[in-house]
Amino acid sequence: MAVVFISDRSVSGSGFSAKFQAIDLTSHCDRTFTASSGEFVFDFRNFEQNEYCNYKIQISSNRRILLNILNISSPCDYGTLMVRNGPSESSPGFAGLYGDSEICNENPIKQLISQGNRLFLRFRSITNKAIRFELKYEQYEAGCGGHITGFSGAISTPQYPYKDSHSLRCEWLLAVPSGNKIQFQIIKLDNLDSEDSDGNCSPFSRNLLELYDIKYGGENSKNEHLIERYCKQETTNPLPIISSSNSLNVKFSQHGGSHHSPIFGFLAEFSTVCTDIRLEGLHGTLQSPGYPQRVLLPRNCKWKIQTPSGSRIQLQFHLFRITDTGNNLVKFMRTSPAFCAKNYLKIFSNEIIQIIWIKNGKTMKSNDSTKIPESLCLGIAEPIEIISKQNKLNLEFYSRNEPENHFWLSWNTIGCGGVITQNNSRLIANASEGADFVGEDPYRKCIWYVKPPIGYSIKVMIERMQTEPVPAGQKCFEVQPAGFTGGEKTRLRDGVQFYAVDSQFAFERLSGGNEEDLPLKAFCGQLKNVSFNWGGNSASAGGLAIVFSYHTDTTELLTDTLIGAAIFGDGTFAPLDDQIVFSAKINFLPISTEGNGGVIFVNPHSDSFIQSPNYPKPYPRSIEAKK
Repeated sequence: MAVVFISDRSVSGSGFSAKFQAIDLTSHCDRTFTASSGEFVFDFRNFEQNEYCNYKIQISSNRRILLNILNISSPCDYGTLMVRNGPSESSPGFAGLYGDSEICNENPIKQLISQGNRLFLRFRSITNKAIRFELKYEQYEAGCGGHITGFSGAISTPQYPYKDSHSLRCEWLLAVPSGNKIQFQIIKLDNLDSEDSDGNCSPFSRNLLELYDIKYGGENSKNEHLIERYCKQETTNPLPIISSSNSLNVKFSQHGGSHHSPIFGFLAEFSTVCTDIRLEGLHGTLQSPGYPQRVLLPRNCKWKIQTPSGSRIQLQFHLFRITDTGNNLVKFMRTSPAFCAKNYLKIFSNEIIQIIWIKNGKTMKSNDSTKIPESLCLGIAEPIEIISKQNKLNLEFYSRNEPENHFWLSWNTIGCGGVITQNNSRLIANASEGADFVGEDPYRKCIWYVKPPIGYSIKVMIERMQTEPVPAGQKCFEVQPAGFTGGEKTRLRDGVQFYAVDSQFAFERLSGGNEEDLPLKAFCGQLKNVSFNWGGNSASAGGLAIVFSYHTDTTELLTDTLIGAAIFGDGTFAPLDDQIVFSAKINFLPISTEGNGGVIFVNPHSDSFIQSPNYPKPYPRSIEAKK
């Protein structure tokens, strides 16, 4: 071993003092590896007197480690290899591993990638039986952080729990299965000491921890929203943060140097949230927590899927592997009929109009709510397809002592609406029974998300719309008393509204019934050949949401009163025998380069609204809009 000390030409310090001693390698099994790659073999016969052995791997700063487990022969009851993401046993473990981030015969793993430039490994044994493992590591890539998945886990800065003054820029993408959320809890946070003179954290703070909500959409689009930013001394541990989707981005930057005090950064834990989750939009995916990995902890989950009013929901199962050993015991003892006792996916028969499932290898189908099985598990009922009665569907999942229990399903909307990306597309709402709407629901709604190519605007030609006539002196948008709750609330009459949305994710909020924002334009009553132009955006994100809604008694009233005809605003008549209550055509037109603003032409028969760019979110800096 060679020790080299080099001092700075301009700065002097107290130096260091170190103690060393010789050790017997035949009895001392601790090792430290600092080369960029290496390989080591452990054979317990060479270290029978050792209860445990510690291994430390430390490569160049701002690098990560790829650890390959080439071979391991160690039953979990005899010994395990613990792996930590950092320099010590206090560093966080790897999500999804057995026990306390351990590897053994019954729970093998082939490869691990560190979050930073250090790994701590400890082999623990409780027997003198022959145990052996072989490991190999190499330098992986620059940076720190990584893509972290699993039911739960932890992350930390590479140096934690030790203090360090190296410059760092780390980024972690935390992801749990689709349809769930993430709870992020900071356990320890150092004094980052980087706030400005007003005590605020800016994006340019020297030491910074940031949390971002992430949602992914079509065409590889990504929407990132800042949740929280930390840069100073926190008097108490920050409260847990729950993401709005199944992804969370964690960014940490540390500006090092001898003139800055060393810091340990942070330690945080994350876990999957699957209770009281509301899933909205026209389609989506739902996976059991921890999918597809083994989950040793109990799982109790509740989801509600909601689509636009007047539609139905179709579930299609791609994987269903929920077993219940309690059910097998009941069948073996023959004490009562077989059922799913503790491990099952629960549905509610009063919400379902049809289900197709497999039982004992035979495919079965039922439209009778009294014969629909509500607790689903293998051997009792393996679902293939479920169709709801209306636009809401509740699901519950319970699993205990069954680590392999998982399911994966996708859900789609049966009804009108969708995503429009093609020029000359047509929008149709058919009121006839079994066409676009569910007969049991009196309120019906279609939602389209129109996304033009970059550099194009949207022209919507409303060819026909037949909703309740607007009384003289009234408009599409009204303010009405809120009853006994006090205050006032707004009401949009049946008709069509246009919303500028910055992404498909905002469109999904509208699909779930969250119409809190004012529309750009609202039309109601009867219309024919009326157009609406949306200026578009030169950016790749954003589009136009078109919401058409009406009540069933509107069509019935028009049919009964006008004897199969509707009177449009221009005094003409049109037959209602085809039951088309709304039809429109979409055209994409090249936009000018004049930027924001525009001329609004006021129509006394419709409502128009003016909003600042990006409303209701903060408007961008350094813009000018004229209307």
